[in-house]
Amino acid sequence: MKTTFKINYEINDNAKLKGEFIFDKKSNTVLISENDIETILSELTALIIDLKKKHKIYQFSFNINLIDENDTSKVLFIDEKALFNEVRKYNTLSSATIKYLKVTDDGEYDSRIWEDCENPLGTEAILSLVSKDKKWMPEYINFLRTCDLDHEVNQGGDMEELIEQYGWNKETCSLAIARLITCCGQHGSEQFEDLLENGLSDYIQENKLLFLEKLMEEFKYALDSDSCYSPSLNGLKEDYLNEFFEYIEALNNILDKNDFDKINIYLSNYWDAFNNKK
Repeated sequence: MKTTFKINYEINDNAKLKGEFIFDKKSNTVLISENDIETILSELTALIIDLKKKHKIYQFSFNINLIDENDTSKVLFIDEKALFNEVRKYNTLSSATIKYLKVTDDGEYDSRIWEDCENPLGTEAILSLVSKDKKWMPEYINFLRTCDLDHEVNQGGDMEELIEQYGWNKETCSLAIARLITCCGQHGSEQFEDLLENGLSDYIQENKLLFLEKLMEEFKYALDSDSCYSPSLNGLKEDYLNEFFEYIEALNNILDKNDFDKINIYLSNYWDAFNNKK
Protein backbone atom coordinates (compact mmCIF):
# COMPACT_ATOMS: atom_id res chain seq x y z
CA MET A 1 0.00 0.00 0.00
CA LYS A 2 1.48 3.33 -1.07
CA THR A 3 1.40 6.04 1.53
CA THR A 4 2.49 9.68 1.47
CA PHE A 5 3.05 12.45 3.95
CA LYS A 6 1.42 15.85 3.55
CA ILE A 7 2.54 19.01 5.30
CA ASN A 8 -0.20 21.62 5.57
CA TYR A 9 1.34 24.97 6.37
CA GLU A 10 0.43 28.59 6.92
CA ILE A 11 2.74 31.59 6.95
CA ASN A 12 2.30 35.14 8.23
CA ASP A 13 -0.96 35.23 10.18
CA ASN A 14 -2.24 38.46 8.61
CA ALA A 15 -1.69 37.40 5.01
CA LYS A 16 -2.90 33.85 5.67
CA LEU A 17 -0.68 32.32 3.01
CA LYS A 18 -1.52 28.62 3.00
CA GLY A 19 -0.24 25.62 1.13
CA GLU A 20 0.57 21.94 1.22
CA PHE A 21 3.59 19.84 0.39
CA ILE A 22 3.41 16.09 -0.33
CA PHE A 23 6.23 13.53 -0.34
CA ASP A 24 6.48 9.73 -0.24
CA LYS A 25 6.71 7.60 2.87
CA LYS A 26 9.89 5.64 2.23
CA SER A 27 9.45 2.81 4.73
CA ASN A 28 7.03 -0.02 4.01
CA THR A 29 5.83 -0.41 7.58
CA VAL A 30 2.44 0.73 8.81
CA LEU A 31 4.09 2.36 11.79
CA ILE A 32 6.04 5.61 11.53
CA SER A 33 9.69 4.63 11.63
CA GLU A 34 12.80 6.51 12.67
CA ASN A 35 13.67 6.92 8.98
CA ASP A 36 10.21 8.39 8.37
CA ILE A 37 10.74 10.97 11.11
CA GLU A 38 14.12 11.87 9.63
CA THR A 39 12.50 12.27 6.21
CA ILE A 40 9.78 14.49 7.65
CA LEU A 41 12.39 16.71 9.34
CA SER A 42 14.44 16.92 6.16
CA GLU A 43 11.47 17.76 3.95
CA LEU A 44 10.11 20.28 6.46
CA THR A 45 13.50 22.00 6.54
CA ALA A 46 13.69 22.07 2.73
CA LEU A 47 10.16 23.48 2.56
CA ILE A 48 11.03 26.37 4.87
CA ILE A 49 14.19 27.11 2.87
CA ASP A 50 12.13 27.24 -0.34
CA LEU A 51 9.40 29.41 1.19
CA LYS A 52 11.98 31.88 2.50
CA LYS A 53 13.22 32.40 -1.06
CA LYS A 54 9.72 33.55 -2.05
CA HIS A 55 8.39 35.32 1.05
CA LYS A 56 9.49 37.35 4.03
CA ILE A 57 8.41 35.02 6.80
CA TYR A 58 7.78 36.06 10.38
CA GLN A 59 5.41 33.23 11.30
CA PHE A 60 5.14 29.60 10.17
CA SER A 61 2.83 26.88 11.48
CA PHE A 62 2.18 23.38 10.20
CA ASN A 63 0.55 20.01 10.69
CA ILE A 64 1.57 16.71 9.13
CA ASN A 65 -0.76 14.02 7.78
CA LEU A 66 -0.31 10.45 6.58
CA ILE A 67 -2.33 9.61 3.46
CA ASP A 68 -2.81 6.08 2.13
CA GLU A 69 -3.57 5.02 -1.45
CA ASN A 70 -7.32 5.09 -0.73
CA ASP A 71 -6.92 8.82 0.05
CA THR A 72 -7.59 8.20 3.72
CA SER A 73 -5.87 10.87 5.76
CA LYS A 74 -4.64 10.60 9.34
CA VAL A 75 -3.23 13.55 11.27
CA LEU A 76 0.16 12.62 12.75
CA PHE A 77 1.51 15.85 14.18
CA ILE A 78 -0.52 18.98 14.75
CA ASP A 79 2.41 21.29 15.52
CA GLU A 80 6.10 21.48 16.37
CA LYS A 81 5.60 20.20 19.91
CA ALA A 82 3.89 17.03 18.72
CA LEU A 83 6.57 16.40 16.09
CA PHE A 84 9.51 16.84 18.44
CA ASN A 85 7.91 14.73 21.13
CA GLU A 86 8.45 11.95 18.61
CA VAL A 87 11.92 13.17 17.62
CA ARG A 88 13.01 12.93 21.29
CA LYS A 89 12.76 9.14 21.08
CA TYR A 90 15.75 8.91 18.74
CA ASN A 91 19.36 9.86 19.44
CA THR A 92 20.32 9.81 15.77
CA LEU A 93 18.20 12.81 14.73
CA SER A 94 20.31 15.54 16.33
CA SER A 95 21.93 16.55 13.03
CA ALA A 96 18.57 16.89 11.29
CA THR A 97 17.27 18.86 14.27
CA ILE A 98 20.19 21.29 14.15
CA LYS A 99 19.62 21.86 10.41
CA TYR A 100 15.96 22.65 11.13
CA LEU A 101 16.99 25.07 13.89
CA LYS A 102 19.36 26.91 11.56
CA VAL A 103 16.76 27.58 8.87
CA THR A 104 14.14 28.82 11.34
CA ASP A 105 16.42 31.32 13.08
CA ASP A 106 16.14 34.33 10.75
CA GLY A 107 12.67 35.64 10.07
CA GLU A 108 11.43 38.89 8.59
CA TYR A 109 12.20 41.07 11.60
CA ASP A 110 15.81 39.95 12.10
CA SER A 111 14.89 37.41 14.76
CA ARG A 112 13.68 33.83 14.86
CA ILE A 113 10.49 32.95 12.99
CA TRP A 114 7.50 32.59 15.31
CA GLU A 115 5.28 29.51 15.42
CA ASP A 116 2.44 31.50 16.97
CA CYS A 117 2.08 34.65 19.07
CA GLU A 118 3.93 33.07 22.01
CA ASN A 119 6.37 30.45 20.73
CA PRO A 120 9.45 31.03 18.57
CA LEU A 121 9.75 28.32 15.93
CA GLY A 122 12.42 25.85 17.00
CA THR A 123 11.61 25.98 20.72
CA GLU A 124 10.53 22.35 20.88
CA ALA A 125 13.38 21.33 18.57
CA ILE A 126 16.13 22.69 20.79
CA LEU A 127 14.42 21.51 23.97
CA SER A 128 14.30 17.99 22.51
CA LEU A 129 18.12 18.10 22.45
CA VAL A 130 19.13 20.02 25.54
CA SER A 131 16.65 18.29 27.85
CA LYS A 132 18.27 14.95 26.94
CA ASP A 133 21.91 16.02 27.26
CA LYS A 134 23.46 19.19 28.66
CA LYS A 135 26.16 19.02 25.96
CA TRP A 136 23.65 20.88 23.78
CA MET A 137 23.64 23.90 26.10
CA PRO A 138 25.80 26.03 23.74
CA GLU A 139 23.28 25.41 20.95
CA TYR A 140 20.44 26.29 23.34
CA ILE A 141 22.15 29.57 24.24
CA ASN A 142 22.63 30.33 20.54
CA PHE A 143 18.94 29.56 20.01
CA LEU A 144 17.98 32.06 22.72
CA ARG A 145 20.17 34.71 21.09
CA THR A 146 18.11 34.40 17.89
CA CYS A 147 14.83 34.93 19.75
CA ASP A 148 13.10 38.26 20.30
CA LEU A 149 13.64 38.25 24.07
CA ASP A 150 12.20 41.74 24.39
CA HIS A 151 8.90 39.92 23.84
CA GLU A 152 9.67 36.74 25.74
CA VAL A 153 6.98 34.43 27.08
CA ASN A 154 8.12 30.98 28.22
CA GLN A 155 11.89 31.19 27.84
CA GLY A 156 12.58 32.09 31.47
CA GLY A 157 10.63 29.07 32.66
CA ASP A 158 12.43 26.78 30.21
CA MET A 159 15.79 27.99 31.52
CA GLU A 160 14.76 27.39 35.12
CA GLU A 161 13.63 23.87 34.30
CA LEU A 162 16.97 23.05 32.67
CA ILE A 163 18.91 24.45 35.63
CA GLU A 164 16.74 22.46 38.02
CA GLN A 165 17.29 19.33 35.91
CA TYR A 166 21.08 19.59 35.68
CA GLY A 167 22.00 21.58 38.79
CA TRP A 168 24.88 24.03 38.79
CA ASN A 169 27.80 23.14 36.52
CA LYS A 170 29.79 24.83 33.77
CA GLU A 171 26.95 24.39 31.25
CA THR A 172 24.22 25.91 33.40
CA CYS A 173 26.65 28.57 34.63
CA SER A 174 27.18 29.61 30.99
CA LEU A 175 23.41 29.74 30.53
CA ALA A 176 23.00 32.00 33.57
CA ILE A 177 25.73 34.35 32.34
CA ALA A 178 24.17 34.53 28.86
CA ARG A 179 20.84 35.32 30.50
CA LEU A 180 22.48 38.33 32.13
CA ILE A 181 24.02 39.69 28.93
CA THR A 182 23.26 38.50 25.37
CA CYS A 183 20.01 36.77 26.39
CA CYS A 184 18.91 39.47 28.79
CA GLY A 185 15.63 40.48 27.20
CA GLN A 186 12.77 41.71 29.37
CA HIS A 187 13.50 39.78 32.53
CA GLY A 188 17.13 38.64 32.38
CA SER A 189 18.44 40.84 35.19
CA GLU A 190 15.63 39.84 37.54
CA GLN A 191 16.01 36.17 36.74
CA PHE A 192 19.77 36.28 37.25
CA GLU A 193 19.28 37.73 40.73
CA ASP A 194 16.80 34.95 41.51
CA LEU A 195 19.35 32.39 40.29
CA LEU A 196 22.00 33.88 42.59
CA GLU A 197 19.67 33.27 45.52
CA ASN A 198 19.00 29.72 44.35
CA GLY A 199 22.49 28.30 44.37
CA LEU A 200 24.39 30.26 41.73
CA SER A 201 26.06 32.55 44.28
CA ASP A 202 27.51 29.55 46.13
CA TYR A 203 28.59 27.97 42.86
CA ILE A 204 30.43 31.15 41.85
CA GLN A 205 32.26 31.33 45.16
CA GLU A 206 33.41 27.74 44.80
CA ASN A 207 34.28 28.04 41.08
CA LYS A 208 35.39 31.64 40.71
CA LEU A 209 38.03 31.09 38.01
CA LEU A 210 35.62 29.10 35.85
CA PHE A 211 32.91 31.72 36.31
CA LEU A 212 35.23 34.57 35.29
CA GLU A 213 36.38 32.58 32.26
CA LYS A 214 32.78 32.00 31.14
CA LEU A 215 31.87 35.62 31.86
CA MET A 216 34.66 36.90 29.66
CA GLU A 217 33.70 34.43 26.92
CA GLU A 218 30.24 35.97 27.03
CA PHE A 219 31.69 39.48 26.81
CA LYS A 220 33.74 38.41 23.80
CA TYR A 221 30.73 36.91 22.06
CA ALA A 222 28.71 40.08 22.69
CA LEU A 223 31.45 42.28 21.27
CA ASP A 224 32.45 40.06 18.33
CA SER A 225 28.86 39.59 17.22
CA ASP A 226 27.92 43.24 17.76
CA SER A 227 25.02 42.05 19.90
CA CYS A 228 22.23 44.54 20.55
CA TYR A 229 23.09 44.12 24.25
CA SER A 230 26.76 44.99 23.69
CA PRO A 231 28.08 48.47 24.57
CA SER A 232 29.44 50.40 21.62
CA LEU A 233 33.16 50.23 20.98
CA ASN A 234 32.96 53.45 18.99
CA GLY A 235 32.18 55.73 21.90
CA LEU A 236 34.18 56.85 24.90
CA LYS A 237 36.04 54.12 26.74
CA GLU A 238 34.58 55.22 30.06
CA ASP A 239 31.02 54.95 28.75
CA TYR A 240 31.74 51.52 27.27
CA LEU A 241 33.15 50.21 30.56
CA ASN A 242 30.38 51.74 32.65
CA GLU A 243 27.73 50.10 30.50
CA PHE A 244 29.32 46.67 30.85
CA PHE A 245 29.70 47.08 34.59
CA GLU A 246 26.03 48.04 34.87
CA TYR A 247 25.20 44.60 33.46
CA ILE A 248 27.08 42.89 36.26
CA GLU A 249 25.97 45.04 39.21
CA ALA A 250 24.30 41.96 40.66
CA LEU A 251 27.79 40.53 41.21
CA ASN A 252 28.99 43.43 43.39
CA ASN A 253 28.58 41.44 46.60
CA ILE A 254 30.02 38.23 45.15
CA LEU A 255 33.14 39.22 43.25
CA ASP A 256 36.02 41.09 44.93
CA LYS A 257 38.22 43.97 43.77
CA ASN A 258 40.76 41.64 42.14
CA ASP A 259 37.97 40.00 40.14
CA PHE A 260 36.62 43.33 38.93
CA ASP A 261 40.16 44.47 38.09
CA LYS A 262 40.58 41.40 35.86
CA ILE A 263 37.30 42.19 34.12
CA ASN A 264 38.29 45.82 33.70
CA ILE A 265 41.65 44.89 32.17
CA TYR A 266 40.04 42.42 29.78
CA LEU A 267 37.41 44.90 28.56
CA SER A 268 39.91 47.75 28.37
CA ASN A 269 42.30 45.68 26.26
CA TYR A 270 39.45 44.78 23.92
CA TRP A 271 38.46 48.46 23.52
CA ASP A 272 42.10 49.47 22.96
CA ALA A 273 42.65 46.79 20.31
CA PHE A 274 39.50 47.77 18.45
CA ASN A 275 40.19 51.50 18.49
CA ASN A 276 43.87 51.15 17.62
CA LYS A 277 42.83 49.53 14.33
CA LYS A 278 41.05 52.68 13.21
